[in-house]
Amino acid sequence: MMAGSFDDIIRQVMEAKGMTPPGVGAGSMFDVGQAGNAPGLVAPGNINIHQRPKVQNADGSYSTVRSASFEDDKGQNVLIPTVIEGRGIVPVDQAIKYYQQTGKHLGIFDTPDNADAYAQSLHEQQAGEYE
Repeated sequence: MMAGSFDDIIRQVMEAKGMTPPGVGAGSMFDVGQAGNAPGLVAPGNINIHQRPKVQNADGSYSTVRSASFEDDKGQNVLIPTVIEGRGIVPVDQAIKYYQQTGKHLGIFDTPDNADAYAQSLHEQQAGEYE
């Protein structure tokens, strides 16, 4: 039986699956653990990446984040999920509208390349967590 805080339980599960848990001081529910060291990070994500909606793809795989980025009016690159709870996978324009309505994002970065690099690492982390 697992015991402890939410952080402790997540760490135990991740370690049991052979995954590297977030570093010390990382937020338990939000996307700051892995993003904390991401190059070009302007603001960490504010979405619980450990409790994402799970959508089955045609090939049998699952998507939980399926991210896209866009440049906001401040010239920053906002990384957003295109998997939205209760809606499934949505087009990028709808995901942007959802972000504008809710403020929920996976991280804000200084360049598109840094947003893309983090998106790839998040994809790999999520693939391991939801196998």
